[in-house]
Amino acid sequence: ELLRANNDADLYIRHAAVLALSRIGKAKPMLALSSDPSKALRTAAVLVLRKLKSEKIAVSLNDKDEYVATEAARAINDDLSIPAALPALAATLSEKRFKGEPMLRRAINAAVRVGSEKELALLFEFAKR
Repeated sequence: ELLRANNDADLYIRHAAVLALSRIGKAKPMLALSSDPSKALRTAAVLVLRKLKSEKIAVSLNDKDEYVATEAARAINDDLSIPAALPALAATLSEKRFKGEPMLRRAINAAVRVGSEKELALLFEFAKR
């Protein structure tokens, strides 16, 4: 309720809530938020799943909002990353809905890191587009 009421107005409040939820350490309730109408709750869920290093964060790559999907891409690709979710991130190259450079750069990098023929084909088709 705190995250819903805050609606990302105060990022310090969001950070405190994300930290508290990540210390509780339960991924399942965060996954349930992936379909919530509130962008603020979906974003917080991604940030918690990132702290938990949960490969289930890949579900947020399908979010209707590119910002939330990009946050999931950052979690999967950046820092120490979430290797098990890299194939799902690479697969987003086949989607035409993503236009932002931060998302696309991470999807390209994920395809290179996974390195199979499937990801090479994704890169090739993306480059042709």
